[in-house]
Amino acid sequence: MIRRTVLACSVLVGTVVSVTTPAAHATSVGAGACVSTVDSASGVTSTLASDGACVVTFATAPTTPTTSTQYATRTWTVPAGITSVDVFVVGGGGGGGMSNGSTPTGGGGGGGGIVVATAFAVSAGASIAVWTGYGGQGGNCSPGSPGGNSKFGTLVAVGGGFGGGCGPAYGGPGGNAGGAHWGQPQGSSTQASSGTASNGSNITAYGNSGGKSYPHGVAGDAVSAGGGGGGGATQIGGDATQPGANSSSGVGGNGGEGLINNWRTGTDTVYGSGGGGQARSVQGAGGTNGGTASGTNSAGGAGIDAVDETGAGGGGGYRQGGGRSGDGGSGVVIVRYYPDTAPANSVAPSISGTTTNGQTLTGARGTWSGYPAPTYTYRWKRSSTVGGSYTNITGATSLSYTLTDDDIDMYLKFEVTATNSTSTTVELSAATARVADFVRPTTTTTSTTTTTIAAPATAAPALIVNVSAPTTTFVTIPSATESTAVPVIRSTATTTPTGRTPSATTTTSPSTTVPNAPTTTSVPAPQPATVVNGQAAMT
Repeated sequence: MIRRTVLACSVLVGTVVSVTTPAAHATSVGAGACVSTVDSASGVTSTLASDGACVVTFATAPTTPTTSTQYATRTWTVPAGITSVDVFVVGGGGGGGMSNGSTPTGGGGGGGGIVVATAFAVSAGASIAVWTGYGGQGGNCSPGSPGGNSKFGTLVAVGGGFGGGCGPAYGGPGGNAGGAHWGQPQGSSTQASSGTASNGSNITAYGNSGGKSYPHGVAGDAVSAGGGGGGGATQIGGDATQPGANSSSGVGGNGGEGLINNWRTGTDTVYGSGGGGQARSVQGAGGTNGGTASGTNSAGGAGIDAVDETGAGGGGGYRQGGGRSGDGGSGVVIVRYYPDTAPANSVAPSISGTTTNGQTLTGARGTWSGYPAPTYTYRWKRSSTVGGSYTNITGATSLSYTLTDDDIDMYLKFEVTATNSTSTTVELSAATARVADFVRPTTTTTSTTTTTIAAPATAAPALIVNVSAPTTTFVTIPSATESTAVPVIRSTATTTPTGRTPSATTTTSPSTTVPNAPTTTSVPAPQPATVVNGQAAMT
């Protein structure tokens, strides 16, 4: 691990990435599309993430914490074809402060400052300087040491501030500042002034102040209850409190919480948290991965170290019982970029639906990767045999397809074509079952013959008419001078059977027999008529 001491100074931030001459003994890390060239592979990894990104991590292996602002340095050569990267830069965390035997109020170390840049412009083939800051050493009856700066080219994350202790007792300035010791002010963040500030576009910087001790910044107060917590990337350090009536009930300030990022492993990790402040009664807890304070008025102890490679601050400590306060965690730089890769299919396309004429099938394109992200086109194909040659179905180019008569007894497949700037990849689904015809409805025609049988006509009852032969009856007319034979004029007889309306007039005629049950009607013999004035009539 390369170490060197740097003078405290302001860092000028520009828009051009610093370029250095590649090391003569370059080495490679990673594999496949994610191979990277560095001058030293110590603490450097390059992996392929699940979303197709290459992630290059520059970490600082656990070392003896620095007592000055130190860092490890390397160079990275931008791979061919890469013109922009995402960068996550975390400074080393500050060490916690240590108090003496009568004032157990060491301040927590501040977390390292953080800079996040997206779509940060780089030039393919350029070599970029990468620093990873060491964590600051915890104090021993003294303040802690600040963390070392980390950087990627012109992007600089300032190391965390030291926690206050006996001489000086104030919280140290830094990316995230340290918490204060008894009666002194907390530190303020210098991320924007000494490192890279947010630009309101693609660069965001994080830094906060430390927490106050109790009493809050009043020098020379007769009692001291607790030290302030170190600042975190997303939260200022907590203030120490005294909830009881005297200093023995003091509570140390908690460390501020850091920033979550998952680029390195795909799992959320918290970076840049502050360490907890030490107190007489209840110790301040560090933010996630930050150190917690230790020691009480009756039994002191060393502060707890922060987690390396997270840039968290160390916890404050108490001299009584020995040991020093907690060390800050080392910093880290994470670089992410997306190499151009051909579309690749990991889950094949598939078809759902019922393979019956008239039904609609739906295609699913499956799972694909590739950068830039592919675009997709679709096509349905059919064959007369499951293992035969499949031909395109005219016009069938969407995710769904409705089966027609032409598909009966055929097999279908769904084809997906994925295309990006690198190349084109085609993938087919498995074949469907044979397409069946739908059950067509059967029409049965029944011929119905309607026979109308007329009710038998009811014949009028047959008549048997007995007509006597005409006779001539002579009568004596008293007033006549001679006998005169007057023929009897018979009337015309009309006979109507009972219950029927006559449809004809029956005139006397010779006897006629109708073959039905006979009805006999007798015409009465003519009655004598009186003749008046020489005429006679029969009625």
